[in-house]
Amino acid sequence: MEAGFGPAFAHDYAIWFVTALAAYLPSVLYVAKGVREERIIVPKLGLRIAVFAYNAIAGFLSAWGFYLLIQDPKILAPTAWYPEANFPPNTRLVIVIFCATKAFEFVDTFLHSALKGRDPSFLHAFHHIATSLVSWYAIATNCHFQHNPVAMNLIVHAVMFTYFALVEIHPFIKSALRPFRVLITGMQVLQMFAGTYNQAFVLFTSGVYGPELVNDTAQRNVAIFGLLMYTVYIGLFGNFFWEQYIAPKKSKEEKKKK
Repeated sequence: MEAGFGPAFAHDYAIWFVTALAAYLPSVLYVAKGVREERIIVPKLGLRIAVFAYNAIAGFLSAWGFYLLIQDPKILAPTAWYPEANFPPNTRLVIVIFCATKAFEFVDTFLHSALKGRDPSFLHAFHHIATSLVSWYAIATNCHFQHNPVAMNLIVHAVMFTYFALVEIHPFIKSALRPFRVLITGMQVLQMFAGTYNQAFVLFTSGVYGPELVNDTAQRNVAIFGLLMYTVYIGLFGNFFWEQYIAPKKSKEEKKKK
């Protein structure tokens, strides 16, 4: 992919992105209510097949994207800032596809929540909306430093989507893989801390990179938005981790003592 492709892509497809973003939550809530009221009938087997296929494909593409990214030595380099034109074509391609398809991941909410008659949690909906917004802005501004967060997210998603695909195959597999849920959520929490560090590193060491970053308002805005997003995610995912895996254990221990 040619350098500088992102801004043109973001501009050309902005209307589709805005439409998907605006329709996302109202559509999810409408479908979830329709399923609960039985106005919308969802075949269980068909839904299971769709959930398996979506997650299997998403897991494979995430793993493939991560594989392509780690061929680029800059992905594992300690510094965070590189002009976008300095990235190899495969790196630019993966980053643009990753950012552009954040809105496509809205499908995940329908498969895991709405079509099962459940409204999405605040964490789920906010995560999808905020990530898609920041990612699209990163494309539009030809962002020079989101390669590290993209690589981290891809490997986490490769594991997560593969898990969700496997548990749809059979209840026995779901039961056997249940212990891995805590590991997946733990990986997500660690990713949020790493993402926060990445954005903060860019913001607070901008002088290292000279006037390119210091004077580039768009690039600094990407870092600011990213820092805010990841900071909020630490709280949300950390709270989810606590409620799902730590608080229940403490409650059981207290009951045993009584």
